[in-house]
Amino acid sequence: MTHLPQVAACASHHFQVSKTTHQGRTASSIRDLPDDSRVDEIARMLGGLKMTAATRDHAREMLKLSAV
Repeated sequence: MTHLPQVAACASHHFQVSKTTHQGRTASSIRDLPDDSRVDEIARMLGGLKMTAATRDHAREMLKLSAV
C-alpha cells in the first residue's frame, strides 16, 4: 500500500482503502478497482479531490509508462 501515485502506477492491480467513522466507531474497507477506475484513483492521488483533465492525462501516462 502506498500514498505515492508514482509508486502506485507501477502496480498491475489496484485496491482502494478507505475509512469511515459512525457513532464513534471507525471501519476500514477495501475495494478492488477495475481497470477503468485505476486512472481516476491515480489522478485523485495526484491532484486531490478536484480531478482535472490534466491530472487524468498524467495518470494515464504514468500507467502507460509503467507497463513498459
